[in-house]
Amino acid sequence: MSHHVVLEKRCLCAMKAAVEQIRSFETKPEAEEHAYEWGMHSTAISAANTASILSK
Repeated sequence: MSHHVVLEKRCLCAMKAAVEQIRSFETKPEAEEHAYEWGMHSTAISAANTASILSK
């Protein structure tokens, strides 16, 4: 059974890195790991952008 991760919004760095918007995995743990890692990346980017805006 395939499991899918869908990124609803991709940041500019994801588009530059050609990150797939829909990615399929064979196992649920693989899909969850990818989703978790992407979520952590997105949170870090958002926090960095917020810090940049606040410091201006």
